[in-house]
Amino acid sequence: MWALIEDGNIEEIIGYPKGITVNNIQYSKDIFKVWSDSERAEIGIYPVTAGTKKDIDYYINGDPSYSWDADNSVVIESISNTARTLSTVKTEQTLVLNNHASEIIKPYVWLAERKVFADTAIPDAVTTYLADVRSAAATATTNVENASDVDAVATAVKNASWPDDSNMSNYKRYIRY
Repeated sequence: MWALIEDGNIEEIIGYPKGITVNNIQYSKDIFKVWSDSERAEIGIYPVTAGTKKDIDYYINGDPSYSWDADNSVVIESISNTARTLSTVKTEQTLVLNNHASEIIKPYVWLAERKVFADTAIPDAVTTYLADVRSAAATATTNVENASDVDAVATAVKNASWPDDSNMSNYKRYIRY
């Protein structure tokens, strides 16, 4: 991203390479691909240092604003953000965690059906693994519920610790209903 600077003011933010007229001279979009920053600076086009958007699961990002840093010959993009409502974020992320646990469990449902219909025992390894999945989900959702702000919710979700399924491949089945 670039900005056209005229008389110390930002005249235009250029988000993608395009043809541009500067001082009544038409330049092709190639100046953004083949010219160096210093060559573009000679006609008043400078790079923009991108601002940071926060995760939309937790924040509402505002519209960007731009400021000219003449000392460093760069335009700085700033993006304001506001935390989303904590209760809403907690509800949504609890659902995300529970859905994830459900997706982990799904390949083993056939064993429960087999138990019901044919009274075939579910292997202990599967029973233990699924109990560990349910426990991990319970711990993660409790951590979300106990979070004091949206950043703590994000940390709780990020740090959810799911059990290793590397020894479970013999029991997985993907059944389409």
